Amino acid sequence: MILALVLAKMGSTAWGAEDPARFLRTTNWYATFTHSLSENGGLDFTEPGNGDHCSATWHFVRNITVSCQLAVNPLTIGHPYYRDFNWKQNDSATVHISDTFDLTCTDSSGTSVQERTLNDLGIAPTNFWLSINTSDQTYSLGWVGVEPATTYEFKIDNTSVFLQNNFNIGWSPEALSTNSLPSTGMVLQGQDSYPMQEWYNLITPAADYFVAGDTRIGGTSPLSPALLGANLVLTWSLRPQVEELEVIVQPEGYAEWTPEGNLNQPEQRGNTNRLLARLQKKGGGVPTERATRFDFELVNVSAEPGLCMNFPIQSPSTAPDLKFEAELNPASASGGDTVIIGDDVVGVFANIQGMLTGHAVVSSFDFGAYGEIQVTAYVSGRDPIVGYLKDDPQKRKNVPLPKCQPGSHIADIWKERWGVSNLADEADDEDFPEGDEHPGDGYTLYEEYRGFCENRDHVRLIPLRKELFIRNEIEDGRVVAEIVKFKTASSLGVHYRLRDDEITPVGLMNVNHGHAYSGHPQSGIVLKLRPEETGYSQAVGAIGALGNSTPGSKLRVEIDPAGPGWGLDLNTGEALYHTALGSIAHEIAHCCGVWHHGDCDDGQRVWWLNPLDGKNYETLPESSTDAVPIQPIDERGGPVTIPDFPGSIDVRLAVPQGQHSGDVNCFMCYRVATALRRDNSSTRIKLDSLNLPPRSLFCTSAQATGMNAPPRNLFGNAHAPERGNCASQICVNDKYKDDEKHDRKYDCP
Repeated sequence: MILALVLAKMGSTAWGAEDPARFLRTTNWYATFTHSLSENGGLDFTEPGNGDHCSATWHFVRNITVSCQLAVNPLTIGHPYYRDFNWKQNDSATVHISDTFDLTCTDSSGTSVQERTLNDLGIAPTNFWLSINTSDQTYSLGWVGVEPATTYEFKIDNTSVFLQNNFNIGWSPEALSTNSLPSTGMVLQGQDSYPMQEWYNLITPAADYFVAGDTRIGGTSPLSPALLGANLVLTWSLRPQVEELEVIVQPEGYAEWTPEGNLNQPEQRGNTNRLLARLQKKGGGVPTERATRFDFELVNVSAEPGLCMNFPIQSPSTAPDLKFEAELNPASASGGDTVIIGDDVVGVFANIQGMLTGHAVVSSFDFGAYGEIQVTAYVSGRDPIVGYLKDDPQKRKNVPLPKCQPGSHIADIWKERWGVSNLADEADDEDFPEGDEHPGDGYTLYEEYRGFCENRDHVRLIPLRKELFIRNEIEDGRVVAEIVKFKTASSLGVHYRLRDDEITPVGLMNVNHGHAYSGHPQSGIVLKLRPEETGYSQAVGAIGALGNSTPGSKLRVEIDPAGPGWGLDLNTGEALYHTALGSIAHEIAHCCGVWHHGDCDDGQRVWWLNPLDGKNYETLPESSTDAVPIQPIDERGGPVTIPDFPGSIDVRLAVPQGQHSGDVNCFMCYRVATALRRDNSSTRIKLDSLNLPPRSLFCTSAQATGMNAPPRNLFGNAHAPERGNCASQICVNDKYKDDEKHDRKYDCP
């Protein structure tokens, strides 16, 4: 994709390592210039015009070396093929100039002496400059203004007729030296040689007398420039200082940003992050060069099903979770002049001036979205520069979004908030509440972070506690109050506002699993109002599941619309309230591995008086074939009168260490018994009203309380060790659905 976009914009040309444009990336040159000359000679001659006898000697000696720096002219930065570099400073220099010319002539009137001397002042020349033109692949060295300072004196007969103590001479007879750029490498070096016989008068004023013998301008003197055999030699060697560049990448609000989806419009983005890429000097600072292009690319992007773990359930999208959208990435906000946009790439292009920064906006479509941002800057004459995360000591070039640890796709800010930065994404080891000591709640750390949809609100779970989801289909505010009681008593995190499309019909919650999947489905609980009265509420078990285990062991919880303390009477009001609604927490607990305090209560029975023998009998409801003789008494030992036939008494018969035993405040303790069978004898005890307060907790031992403890001592302790201590039976992790620890069945005596 990125290649296609780039080719569409720029064609298929790639910069080679030896392309002339490589010189444009230089910001500073370390240069060494030399200026050398050694000319010595003499001549005795007679001037043809006047017959004077003359003798001339000359010594022209130059030895100058200057090491200096040339810095780029900022006005030329950004030009596509041209750079100027001006003198910045001298680093070292040696200067020696000693030019002398002596002429002695004798005529009839006597002898005349002329002396010309040129000596250095020990001051190194400056103002060297360089220009580079990659269009015609040439460079030029400029000598104008490169003027060694000297003292020049002209004397006649020991009398000074001209003296200048700051006399500047030229570095070169010419203003420029233009040469071809090397085809390989980056060093600019070469030399120019100027013969004295041709350039003498532009090299030193001490040689001005040779004009008289210069035939090019009509000179006739024997003192001809042809006598000068040396050359002024200029050399140079320039080595570039290439500015080291880097690109830093900075997602906006990086430390706090977490991805989001859109629960109301799943096909629309949830939130965004604005990305900044900055070209800078290595280590910081504004560079002299500019980028022609920034490419923002999304790589290793997640494609988790849906938006979160449980929504949408029907046809969840598996499209990439992070994208670039054209409407959020206009050229006007990009830092460049034009942009090319795809789902996973934004190319920002600049005009001739270039750019230092580029921007792109990435959109998130999932609450657990993750991916990596790769930003590449293109600078003329350089290899592409891949950016790294700002302030990242590892200088990662694939910048994770959101900010997360290597190997993790969970935003650091979420982990830090809960103190779980050391946990892997696959971790599922919460130990609160402790319950039956099985760790976790069936959702991995990443799944808890990605979160769930609850009544169209997004919820990220708390990774320090076990959590449970309930779909409450009963439209009665009192039911919510009972669920909250279960939540408080169990210490579980309970979410009970699910809509019907936020949990599957069989109660699955992590249907949109992907990254860091636990390997097993995790269920919530579906709470339904039974359409017809049966007399009891029930946690309906799944086929083949243990009696009471984790949520996955149950298909649903059915609450009876009426019934003796076990249904939900929506009409009769408070008189039935505590016993009716109390079954909700009780049945939810069955879905979390919690069993009754015991299992051996006889249940519904009928007591009746046989008119044939005058004895009392006990049978199952609507049965006369299993009659058992009984002796009914009340709690104080007095007789209980049974109405004459066909009259009878309906009772709910319980036994010690059965469902009614143990802590009477526990949600798992039954409280509907009206009769007690203490042993296998025929004695039956008709009970007074139990008159118990509402249940409010899960017991922490098998110890009897209230009516089960002395003095009343009805049903005694729970059936230990299998039963009682209900708080220590709680388990919500379906990983342990079939664990034998949850099989708490025992044989009744």
